[in-house]
Amino acid sequence: MKIIIFIVFCSEAVLVGAQSLTFAENTTFSLGASASFTAKGEINFVGALQNNGTIISNSDLNFFDNKTVGNLKFVGLTDQFITGDTLFVTDMKVDKTGNIEMETDRIFVSGNLDVTSGVVHTDDIDDLIVTGWCSEDGTGYVEGKLVGLSAGDPVAFPMGVNGFKNYITFSDTKPGVRIIVDCLAPDSATLLPTEDMVGIVDEVEWQVRTVADSTLATMTVNFSGLDFINFSNGQPIRANAFIPALVVLQKGNPVYQILESAEATPENMGSTETSGRIVSTSSVLIDTSITRVNVAWLPVVDGPEFFVPNVFSPNGFYEENRLFRPFFAGGEVTSVSIAIYNAYNDDVYRYSKSGIDLDLSSIGWDGKLRGGRPAEEGVYYYDIQLIADEKAWRKTSSMLLINK
Repeated sequence: MKIIIFIVFCSEAVLVGAQSLTFAENTTFSLGASASFTAKGEINFVGALQNNGTIISNSDLNFFDNKTVGNLKFVGLTDQFITGDTLFVTDMKVDKTGNIEMETDRIFVSGNLDVTSGVVHTDDIDDLIVTGWCSEDGTGYVEGKLVGLSAGDPVAFPMGVNGFKNYITFSDTKPGVRIIVDCLAPDSATLLPTEDMVGIVDEVEWQVRTVADSTLATMTVNFSGLDFINFSNGQPIRANAFIPALVVLQKGNPVYQILESAEATPENMGSTETSGRIVSTSSVLIDTSITRVNVAWLPVVDGPEFFVPNVFSPNGFYEENRLFRPFFAGGEVTSVSIAIYNAYNDDVYRYSKSGIDLDLSSIGWDGKLRGGRPAEEGVYYYDIQLIADEKAWRKTSSMLLINK
């Protein structure tokens, strides 16, 4: 006859010493809603687990065949391992020094994920899935990949890399969309700034996509550990002041796009270990293809600025990148003239117009020849002249047309 042993704790706190504990196959471990169970040694739940309270662990947790494991809290000074198959956790709190290593198939957190301190390491996209919400108040972080479920409200991802927290939050999302964030240090060779950027940081990058659906979102990042002095692919730009900005690179676009921000507040700017916060006001479409999110260093314009991009894509994702056109800020444009030539000095596009406060957003070359045929991909040359506030502006250079 098989004998089943029930171990039931209903009190507010139960403290177990430093020894390792194994609850054998013929035991059922039951923890009441108002109880917590603390162990400083390794815990092996071979038998059935019924946790309605909180398991507090200072060492490794092995769940074996148990699936629903209740509230978990990780504390202590040493690295810890979680072992098991697919685990369903209610609330998961990490408040420790050191790392949490996951040797599970996946962990679903239906309540709150709170990484107060410490680092949770994930490798695969479904290692850690949060269908509840994540705290934004911790100093710890998830390094690797994290899946979160949008619910219409802001969805926080407590991410970080190489010793620094770099949280990212998505707002104004469509409910029910699963968003995947992979936080990593990018390849600096791929971080090519445009003419209006000093450079793009190479300490952190968020690669964002959805599991299936798509959603528009605005983004907020709380960054730290970024170097705004040394850039692998930086370029000298003189200005009186500079600010950080979010930039995104998406499929079908050859260059990074700058997101408009309502708030960009770097701190400790004399240090190479800079922290701050950026709140974007422009929305980004997130779908199953990867969107790369980075932080760039921009000059603050305190006067008129005339800018012409060096790359454009008529079939690009962003509508504003489908026309090759001039950009002007800080004055009223009353005349514009655009001439574009191919490598053989043949005219491929000409435009000229004068008037009161011309709208440059609708003026430019769409990448088609006069007969309507798409122009070949390659290098073209331009001569663009503007008159703004009775002052003449002119740029002549080359640009790259990409058909994607």
